[in-house]
Amino acid sequence: MVSIKNKRYVTHALRATDRSLIEAELWVDSASELPTADGIEGYTLAQGSIAYVIQGGGMYVLDSTGIWYSTSGAANVATTDYMIPDDMSAAYNPPAYSPESQEVIDDAEPMGSAENI
Repeated sequence: MVSIKNKRYVTHALRATDRSLIEAELWVDSASELPTADGIEGYTLAQGSIAYVIQGGGMYVLDSTGIWYSTSGAANVATTDYMIPDDMSAAYNPPAYSPESQEVIDDAEPMGSAENI
């Protein structure tokens, strides 16, 4: 089963027979249920739509050609192999969390005033 968790309209349908283009966050039971870009009635999924797979876990992202790519590297019938060159996998190495490095916020300190723009 596919459920829409969140959607943002890119374009709205003008007539009942049209489809709205949306960027969506979806929940799917299994990766085999990932919809095609036009697989949800009334909508076309835009590039960057995300699907969370409940059984087995994982997250998939839709590319501009309508192919779902796994962010975990897992193979799926709805995807091609998710490709990250080996030399790039170590390119992002976030620093380890350290509570000492976090800024302490004094709750007694005023937040400032709002500004109308």
